[in-house]
Amino acid sequence: MQKVERKFKIKLYINKKGQVSISDLAKNFNVTSETIRRDLTELKNENFIEKVHGRAISLQKETEDPL
Repeated sequence: MQKVERKFKIKLYINKKGQVSISDLAKNFNVTSETIRRDLTELKNENFIEKVHGRAISLQKETEDPL
């Protein structure tokens, strides 16, 4: 999986879960935790997530369609 595709899928995953651990992401995307940390640093710089000790927390709010 290419980096751009992986980052896109990581964004979707974090947004869906709200927060995830680095080890969970590494396991799900079959890459090292160092690779995930680099991707998360880029996502943090894009203001998509906040990095907290061993975790990533989404800064995006999921919106639901009004009834």
